[in-house]
Amino acid sequence: MKEEARPEASLRFRRSTVSVLPGALRDAEWIGPAAFEPDRPLFLKYSLTLVWKGGSIRFYVTADQRFELFVDGEMVGAGPDCGTRSRWYFAGYEGALPAGTYRLEVRVYWLGQIAPYAHTTLRPGLLLAAEGEAHPLLTTGTAPWSAEVIRGIETVPERKLPGAHMIGPSYRIGSGGHPSEQGMTPALAVAENSNLTSRLGEALPPVINGRLPTQWQLYATELPEQERSDWTHWVPRMECAHWLEEDEPLAQAWTLSGAMPRARALAVGESVTFAAGGEWSMLLDAEDIVTAYIGVKSRGGRGALVDVSWAESLGHRACLHNNNFLIDKGHRDEVIGKRFYGFGDSFLPGADANSSEYLRVPWWRAGRYLLVRVRTADEPLTLEGLVCERTRYPLPARLRGGFAAPGDAELNAVLVLCERGLRNSCHETYSDCPAFEQLMYAGDTRVEILVHRVVDTDDRLARKAVQLFNDSRHGGKGWSWSRYPARLGQVIPGFCLLWVLMVDDFRLWRDDPDFVRDQLVGVRGVLDVFESCLGDDGWLQNLPGWQFIDWSPVWANGVPSADAQGRSTPVQLLYVLALQAGARIESEIGSELRAAHLLRLAQRAGEAVRADCWDARKGLFRDAPGREAFSEHSQVLAVLGLMDTAVNKGRLLENLRATVAQGRSELAPVSYYFSHYFFEACAAVGSDWLHERLQPWRELLARGLRTPIEGPEPNRSDCHGWSAHPLFHAAASIAGIRPDSSGFASVRIAPLPGPIPQLSCRLPWRAKSKGGGDIELDLTFADGGVCGRICLPDGLDGVFQWAGEDTPLVGGVNEIRRESVVLR
Repeated sequence: MKEEARPEASLRFRRSTVSVLPGALRDAEWIGPAAFEPDRPLFLKYSLTLVWKGGSIRFYVTADQRFELFVDGEMVGAGPDCGTRSRWYFAGYEGALPAGTYRLEVRVYWLGQIAPYAHTTLRPGLLLAAEGEAHPLLTTGTAPWSAEVIRGIETVPERKLPGAHMIGPSYRIGSGGHPSEQGMTPALAVAENSNLTSRLGEALPPVINGRLPTQWQLYATELPEQERSDWTHWVPRMECAHWLEEDEPLAQAWTLSGAMPRARALAVGESVTFAAGGEWSMLLDAEDIVTAYIGVKSRGGRGALVDVSWAESLGHRACLHNNNFLIDKGHRDEVIGKRFYGFGDSFLPGADANSSEYLRVPWWRAGRYLLVRVRTADEPLTLEGLVCERTRYPLPARLRGGFAAPGDAELNAVLVLCERGLRNSCHETYSDCPAFEQLMYAGDTRVEILVHRVVDTDDRLARKAVQLFNDSRHGGKGWSWSRYPARLGQVIPGFCLLWVLMVDDFRLWRDDPDFVRDQLVGVRGVLDVFESCLGDDGWLQNLPGWQFIDWSPVWANGVPSADAQGRSTPVQLLYVLALQAGARIESEIGSELRAAHLLRLAQRAGEAVRADCWDARKGLFRDAPGREAFSEHSQVLAVLGLMDTAVNKGRLLENLRATVAQGRSELAPVSYYFSHYFFEACAAVGSDWLHERLQPWRELLARGLRTPIEGPEPNRSDCHGWSAHPLFHAAASIAGIRPDSSGFASVRIAPLPGPIPQLSCRLPWRAKSKGGGDIELDLTFADGGVCGRICLPDGLDGVFQWAGEDTPLVGGVNEIRRESVVLR
């Protein structure tokens, strides 16, 4: 058979959209080891030789827990996208192959219960099904796949950072020829004679007499392939001729330019040879937070050890508090006198001096600083380079949405910082922090979806998030899980309520009522389980789980004050907001009777707060009945859900502002995360206080941060998506662009420019594939007046609000000129 010239596999195949379960899956079977040990990892390589006559091929693939698919040594794709046993994702690929013989390889990585917390499992297995003439040649259960154990990989679960560090184990990666591998615990979870290609069951087993499935329940992923790109920007920061210990501060002498020849070479991608019998440590700075697979290319060095560790920043000291590893980091650009508190992996080169070798970890890491430590044995080692393959959700390089304030360069820099935070928090799900947990929490996710929405209309990640939290109710006895997917369940009542608000956000900001309708049963279920906890006094009482609201520095473990019955104003007001959201959803797509019931409940729950927690002398709400505890949280949530008129909302916010100005220490402040709701209250009232409260993000720039942090210093995570919301509020609150009706059918623009004399903003309305354009405005403010233009896409109209007056807007260009309003 004549073979034609072949392009790389990554160019021949692309991930395809799958709208229904393909028929090819009906004849496919899972394959995998006949027996395995559930507490020991397993790394397998499945191989197949394909003799192909030429033409197009479409196939579908998934695995438990992870796979990487190669054709002739070139990666085609990886996955599966993170899901659960009841919603296990498969991906479709399509492309064309010229006539010829091809080698297919699927590497399956199974870590069981030591995998990253977000990775669930049933048992190790592989499933691949092809359409048409390729079906008998490729489909598992039919095609002659062979399998072998991948050797030279050892997991080191005991190497981890203290506290909540949930991103899976450290690895020791070898080629199989390293002498120290003789003492390694082999990464085998099967007996040597075990059949690795046993049939494990049908891909789509028949449903008999209504029996619930016990296998993986397959769903086509909606997500595109994760971005894979080379990260090559490194700056040398330190080098010393010994193995740097984790508690060892960096000396100034090690950071001098002339003392870093090897670090400089590694930073620019040049080969470095390390003499036999020595030790070296080198620190590289990416000058950004990077989420990436790390690997090393080397020659020779049999018996050597190369350790590569990541850290978001170096620190002076660290402690464990509330299961969070808090680090006193100071200025993030500074390294002298600091310690490297990091996490990483080890590589054990084994090739001879004339052969190149590439070793890579099977899961990605995150950080800004890279500590590379080398220890050689009896042979010199040549490092040909570090391979850093960045991975994340493929947001466009140039986002559709954008905001600029020409007179405030610092604010523009804050928004760049927040954009980096969003990008590093988007993967196969939204993520809380890429360096520590890589878990999708509902509180984080609601904010991240809103931030994502103002810069792009791609709704695939948002749809997945909303649906998965709906699914989680089945494992939480009606309560949606706080984080999902996850192997270990957790309930945070406030996060259950925020999921309801997440669904309402989707209703308002996106035009997909059918998807919202699909969530209606879940919304009803969550609100019903809360209603079952209502006491006769109208208060939620003795809720299960962790009563977390925010990492306010004066609260223990993020929990506000509550009385002996567990009555808490912040939780109660989140309940009021969720009931109001549920009523809006019911009015749009459900039952008006149900909507009226929810509004009655909201009224009752709100009246309980008014009756038991209002302090007339201070003009504020207490955090719990009978407790002299107050917080910004209770006040801003009351503004959003409890106060019935604009005047009362404004008065409460002004009371809060006056109390904050007095420096009252008993008032618990919002942190970075809950400032989102603070800013929402400012937008609801039309208060320029929002601008003053952006100061903490401006200070992040002064401390060398590249992304928004998790909470007040000392801090655990330097990259937390829930703190990226100034990017949302720049568009939705400062420029003031928000939907004015369900499905973004109309728009209301009510700017809050504060001290900004001029601003421009572009917010994507609907997907361009559906004929949607962008909302654009360019406005100048002076002496209480405003002038400029607002451009709306065809098919969209709305109102412009300024100084309490509304001006109609229509599709096309709208000239804006409103003179200052003088009150006499």
